[in-house]
Amino acid sequence: MEARGADPWLGVHVLTEFVFCPRAGLCMYETPEEDSGEEILPPSLDYMPRYDLRQIEDALEDVKRRLRERLLVAMGIGAATAVLAWIVDPEVVWLGMVGLVVVGWRLPALLKRAVILAWRQRRCLLAQPREPDPDSQEIQPVDWWELLHADFRSVPYKDSLVDENWRLAGRPWRVLRRGGQRIPVFRKRRGDARIRQQHLVRMVAYCHLLCVAEAAESPFGVVLFGDSYEGVAIPNSPGLRKVFHDALVEARSVVQRAQEGDKPSPPENQAQCGGCPLGKPFVYRPGITEYKLGHETLAPDTRFGEDGRCYHSHCGDRYGWIPRHKKAVDKGLRA
Repeated sequence: MEARGADPWLGVHVLTEFVFCPRAGLCMYETPEEDSGEEILPPSLDYMPRYDLRQIEDALEDVKRRLRERLLVAMGIGAATAVLAWIVDPEVVWLGMVGLVVVGWRLPALLKRAVILAWRQRRCLLAQPREPDPDSQEIQPVDWWELLHADFRSVPYKDSLVDENWRLAGRPWRVLRRGGQRIPVFRKRRGDARIRQQHLVRMVAYCHLLCVAEAAESPFGVVLFGDSYEGVAIPNSPGLRKVFHDALVEARSVVQRAQEGDKPSPPENQAQCGGCPLGKPFVYRPGITEYKLGHETLAPDTRFGEDGRCYHSHCGDRYGWIPRHKKAVDKGLRA
């Protein structure tokens, strides 16, 4: 398994793309990005802590403070309005009403935020300590708060874990620590609870890196589903370690063959291209939407859709074909 002189450095995220599709893996290898330990998730416009009890409690106290402040201001406006209406003019009541509306317009959002944070706090406090069987060879369900109550401590990593001998690097989303154990955590996108081959390889790869970099025991890895507290434990079993080893050797081979000019073949089941972001067609805009291959710019492989607009994709430009992405089908892109 040790890398030889010609073997490339691979990131765990890139390796999983090779497992998904050699063409996707090579695209990601040629345009590397840092491993974040989570799939691309929709941006949160109103961030609220979810996985750290202290942050949840601090955010809940902040919301309570803001609610108290608004209540005191509303009471002050109400009292001042009543006095002025009695002494000066009853029509002053309308000004007071306007003031109350201004103070209260954000009140529903604050109340909703308080309810959500209080539910998350309660969800944590009511959880009982439970952890998966570290000797099991099966995938087991887990709960985030139950793991933390089992004395695991959640630690975010800023730097990648590295194995110099295997030329492999990666960074989990979180690492659960307890004594000499290190449990990597990966977060999947919302609404998709399916565990695929690439997720198995990713978790075993993280376990390997933790064992090497920190001389720790890593009997399993955890995959969380979207923004929930539910997930599964992936065993670091001999069978899955062999799958990981084979995937790493094959990924190295694909990179080396590509450097010699041999492009990987399209996937046998092109239905898997349906949601791949690398095959998603975009409207071609010269000087803006081209893709880089090292220091060179890929010549766009453009095709016209039924709407008369010109489209291309990263995978299409790299390999000169039309990936069967669902949007390519919808737009009627053809060779």
